[in-house]
Amino acid sequence: MSVIRDFSPDLIKDIPVGVILRMSGYQDIAKADQPVINTTAELIKLAREIVRPAVLYQKTPCQVEPDRIIILPDQEFTGKKLLQRVQGCDGLVVAVLTLGRQIEDKSRQMLSGEVFAAYLFDVISSYLVEMIAEIFWQQLKNELNSQGLKVTSFISPGSKDFPLTAQKTIFEILRPENKLGLHLSDTYLIEPTKSLTAIMGYGKRIEEAAKSHNCADCELSGCMFRGIHR
Repeated sequence: MSVIRDFSPDLIKDIPVGVILRMSGYQDIAKADQPVINTTAELIKLAREIVRPAVLYQKTPCQVEPDRIIILPDQEFTGKKLLQRVQGCDGLVVAVLTLGRQIEDKSRQMLSGEVFAAYLFDVISSYLVEMIAEIFWQQLKNELNSQGLKVTSFISPGSKDFPLTAQKTIFEILRPENKLGLHLSDTYLIEPTKSLTAIMGYGKRIEEAAKSHNCADCELSGCMFRGIHR
């Protein structure tokens, strides 16, 4: 089991103001007022300063059966989409990542009086989660490729045909409560909320994924992140 905390600020690239405005609902960025543009830029800077990203993950062999994936002596995953994704894989990478407590606390603080700023900050934070996941996937891909292994894209519980309840199994495997201070609610939601669980397959005889996330896994046609993955 491994933990990554040393994400260089240089790896977390500047987030274009236009991207955040578009994700916030501005169809025509040119119509955004200058104060809104300035506020967005300031919030991007703030988020990059206080984010404390961390990833906890484990590589494990797996046995893929027709209706389930068995890992470790007593853990298994189900879900049509995951089963399709890891066909032919020799093992799985099970991971959880988070932006840390500070960014969550700041977001809640803003809600007490700066509602629009809080909304923008939430969009920025959500984008950062996806950015950290992308960086982690690229690093892991390079590591496994160097060992002669190919990788799939990530898939997360709550995606199409992969139940959110799988987060409980991921927490049982990784125990992020101890290492990252994360907690899972009775409804399988992670606290702090700017966190994400993900599974990736690897193997020698599979087709290599071109990007970290496949938007076809999600049925949310209006998702603000659709198409942002490389």
